[in-house]
Formats: sequence, C-alpha cells, structure tokens
Amino acid sequence: MNKKLTIFTLVTLTIISILSILLVVFIFRDIEKKNKNTSSFLASIEQKSVSKEEINFLAQKNAEATTAEKIINDLFVNKANIVTFVNYLEILGTDSNIEVTVKNVNVVEKDKNKISVSLLVRGKYEDIMKLLKLLDNAPYYIHITKVFLNKEESQPIATTTLNTKDAKVITVESPMWQGEISFITLSY
Repeated sequence: MNKKLTIFTLVTLTIISILSILLVVFIFRDIEKKNKNTSSFLASIEQKSVSKEEINFLAQKNAEATTAEKIINDLFVNKANIVTFVNYLEILGTDSNIEVTVKNVNVVEKDKNKISVSLLVRGKYEDIMKLLKLLDNAPYYIHITKVFLNKEESQPIATTTLNTKDAKVITVESPMWQGEISFITLSY
C-alpha cells in the first residue's frame, strides 16, 4: 500500500508540475502578447506625437509666413485699394502743412506691377522738403523720379509768428513754392 501511495503521490505531483509548467508558459505567452500590443501602441502614440509636433511646427511656420507676407504686401500698393493710397498721400500733405493734389496715378505700361504717381504741391519750401522726407520714409516702396519746384514770385509771402522766452514776437516770412513730385511705387 505504501508503494501505491508513493506512486499515486508521484503521479499527482508530476501532473501538478506539468500543469504548473503549462500555466507558466500560458501566462508567459499572454504577457508577451500584451507586451507586443503595448509596444505597438506606444510606437503609434510616439508616431502621433511626432506628427503632432510636425503639425505644430508647420502651423508656426505658416503663421510666420503669413506675417512675412503681410509685411511684404504692406510695402506694395494694392491696385484694388488705390484710393487708400491716394488718401494716404493727401494725409501726408496735410501733415506737412502743404497743399497736395494728386495729378495722376497710372499703371506703368512696360511693367504692370508698378504705378506712376504725380503730385502737385504748394507750400513753404521747408514743408515741401518735409513731405519729401515723409515720402522717402513711407511704409511703401517709393522711388522718387522727379522733383520740380518753382518759387512763386507773384504770390503773397507766408508769415509765421514765433514767441520767444523774452516775450518778443518774431515774424518770419517765407516765400511760397509750387511744384510737381513724381515717383514710382510697386503694386500687386
């Protein structure tokens, strides 16, 4: 009987050992499958993260390009909004204390991306020079091609009254000038 009990115990332990080994192999394979799934999932997330970074980078570059495009477009006169540019020129004349009349605005025939502008000006010499300086520093690309000024002999002289610290009144007389300023600006 002792021999039968020993054989029974040996067979039972062998079966339990085999089942234990099979259970370990099954669990190991299950863990290995889950690791593969987790690895592929992490790789997918990393790829999407890289894609998202690339999208953010491209969005940033797009915003920079849009800003640069706006800055560049602001240097040119929009043919559709030429009235805005003419108003700008008239405001420059007002700021310079001179009369500015836009004589003509023409598209240059040889180059459709250029606009030729002629201004008639009338005022004190210093104020006309101020207008030229403002045109030169305008936020548009402006190439001044001609400046013609003529002193008005028959017109009254403009007077300017200055008060000094000593309460003396000084009157400065300046002759009036008239002329024409022509320039070319780029357009789109």
